[in-house]
Amino acid sequence: MTLPFEPVPAEPAKPKPERPPLSALGMLITSNIELGVITSRRSLQATIGASEVGYPCARRLAYRLTATPGCNLGDPMRLLIGTGVHLALEEIHHRLDRSAGRFLTEIPTVYRDIPGQADLLDTYLHTVIDWKTCSKDRLAKYTKDGPPANYRVQLQIYAAGLIEAGFDVQQLGMVFMPYDGALSSTWVWETKPDPTEADAAIDRLDSLRGKAPADVPATPDRLCGYCAHYNPASTDFNRACPGNTRKEPVQ
Repeated sequence: MTLPFEPVPAEPAKPKPERPPLSALGMLITSNIELGVITSRRSLQATIGASEVGYPCARRLAYRLTATPGCNLGDPMRLLIGTGVHLALEEIHHRLDRSAGRFLTEIPTVYRDIPGQADLLDTYLHTVIDWKTCSKDRLAKYTKDGPPANYRVQLQIYAAGLIEAGFDVQQLGMVFMPYDGALSSTWVWETKPDPTEADAAIDRLDSLRGKAPADVPATPDRLCGYCAHYNPASTDFNRACPGNTRKEPVQ
């Protein structure tokens, strides 16, 4: 068959430039940062917190309840970005408040023995705010499907704890900010306080207490690689889980 045009030959793939190996100084710097992340207060927290209660995977919760040591540290870069944004936003609202009492930041909360720390309470708008950083791709998914269950549960536990402590909370906002996009791309998901959502998640957590992780079903998903107990080669499910690398292991 004769083509009505002359086909353009495909360009050969360009080899990726080789990255020079880290120098001794570079290795020292990155190892210090990694050590700082894994020894942070949040990383060493023994009690399961509000940000974890809503995890879809029950086995992941069982590992935390049994204080099983983690085996998958992961790269700390995303955590560093999220922590940096939280610190910057805390400083901004502290400076804007000028001791007026409108913006309360990093407020410790407890609800049904579940500890947490609310990012921001706007006492004028009676609104609890939770900051979230994500990629533009994830932001597009959240705007379409809404935030994941563990994010919603986390925010509801914060609200329930603040209400129990006597704060007037009437509205909740989850603020998604793309770390690879513009500030104008920020999206806010809004809802009302609903203690039934927090209670249902905590009741589920309580039902797992005293159970060995191997006796609890896993719910593998695309986030398995971010779980501290993920090991694709694991056969001892009381220590680690192979996650989404194959079907749920037969007990």
